[in-house]
Amino acid sequence: EKNILTIGKDNAAGSGGNTLTIKSGVTVTNKGSISVKGGCAVVNSGTVANTDGVVYELGSWSGTAPLEGTVIQPQSVTYYDPLAKANKTTQAVAVDSGLTNDMNSNLAEWWYVPSDVTFPGRITASGDVNLILKDQTTLSTRGVAVNGGQTLTIYAQSAGGQMGKLIAAADTNNSGAG
Repeated sequence: EKNILTIGKDNAAGSGGNTLTIKSGVTVTNKGSISVKGGCAVVNSGTVANTDGVVYELGSWSGTAPLEGTVIQPQSVTYYDPLAKANKTTQAVAVDSGLTNDMNSNLAEWWYVPSDVTFPGRITASGDVNLILKDQTTLSTRGVAVNGGQTLTIYAQSAGGQMGKLIAAADTNNSGAG
């Protein structure tokens, strides 16, 4: 089980009102993940020891003390919404940027595959996860686990022959997806 500190309930920009303030002389040791949701903030005047952890920055991070270690900032990514029959843009975290095998909506609700990525094991979708397969990319894995109460919605970056691919191979103990 990963330890996740989430600042804010929603990933919606403008949800606001959720700020973590780290005062001068205070040290926060991150050995899991810190997720700063959109519209939320961290004001850091102390120290964040981030040697074993990852910070997912959807909101803002400010203050007098620098943030060191692994910081993942989402990128603006376009995807095709087949229900609206239109391209949309969202902030998403690259699947290859620090992901071990867990696409967790407490970290980021939107993930994308920026280039060909291969995982030797299964990927787990935790929470309500959205995955964008960028054009002409392939995500290869030994399966995708989406357990009860969890959802994984997969989007292409565009409609047509350039769509990305997900290859989820089954093994002797697991199906390719499920």
